[in-house]
Amino acid sequence: MQYGGALVSYLTIADDSQFESTFDLLSMCRHPILIVDSDLREAPVNKTPVEFLKKGAARLLAEVEKLNSDRRDAALFAWTAGREVENYLPEAAVWYAVGAVWQGYKDHEIALTSGGFFIGQYQSYEEALEKHFDAANVVNVDKDDPMKRAAKGRSLWGAGNKVEMMRAALAMPNLAEGKLKWGCSSLLQQVEDFVVRISEK
Repeated sequence: MQYGGALVSYLTIADDSQFESTFDLLSMCRHPILIVDSDLREAPVNKTPVEFLKKGAARLLAEVEKLNSDRRDAALFAWTAGREVENYLPEAAVWYAVGAVWQGYKDHEIALTSGGFFIGQYQSYEEALEKHFDAANVVNVDKDDPMKRAAKGRSLWGAGNKVEMMRAALAMPNLAEGKLKWGCSSLLQQVEDFVVRISEK
């Protein structure tokens, strides 16, 4: 199941409660695995997860911790090491996705891929792309105000089309776990270990 973004505020986890406007995850799965975006813009120095996670995610973390204290390995809760799950993707996969969702990419591929492009750990991929497009002059310039520059194809590769972008990125040939960034392998190992533990119960 994928249940993303702000919709996490409608999830709840409890063994016995009345739910009015929430969605009880345990009614579907006895050992849920929740991975949320940290949404961090910088490293969370000296902050606990409850302090830096958004309200809905922090509430779910508290519910999972309570559930696990009553029933060991009842659920797994984790958050991304970077800003969003998209930050784990290598830049090559992001370019592959841009080419898949925006036909105009072929016309600008050399200009866009000749300069260094990097998505930081706490940077949104669409902001990184937008800055890179601007630096490569792959923009539409407003006729009335030349200072207004908009990255070409943004409606297709930007935040408004994130699901298609990520689907395309994951379809990149030869994309392997070892190419994922920011310790994604450790997160995947954590999930794998949890699944193995609960399957052995």
